[in-house]
Amino acid sequence: MPRRPALLVALALALAAGCAELPDFDAAGAGAGAGLRPAPAGYPALLPLGVLLARAEGLTLDAAIESSLAARAAGLRGRAQALRRPVIEAATRARMAAAARRLGGG
Repeated sequence: MPRRPALLVALALALAAGCAELPDFDAAGAGAGAGLRPAPAGYPALLPLGVLLARAEGLTLDAAIESSLAARAAGLRGRAQALRRPVIEAATRARMAAAARRLGGG
């Protein structure tokens, strides 16, 4: 008997999901660039990769922007390396393991 309320809730959720209005997926089109709609305010437009690559062809960066991007990339690589370090230092991990063994936890 305790399963009956859960079953009723699941049935009610399934019925409510069936009442949802689905977007018109056919309006997006199948080909690259076909049926692209403008993005809502505050969001960038999603474009096919081919369109982006065609726009970027022939563009060059000046030295200041290139060095700025290189410095930013190096900083991000440094942050990523720092995130790969252990969260718990070796001494603390050893102390925790010793306490777990003492308490019979492993």
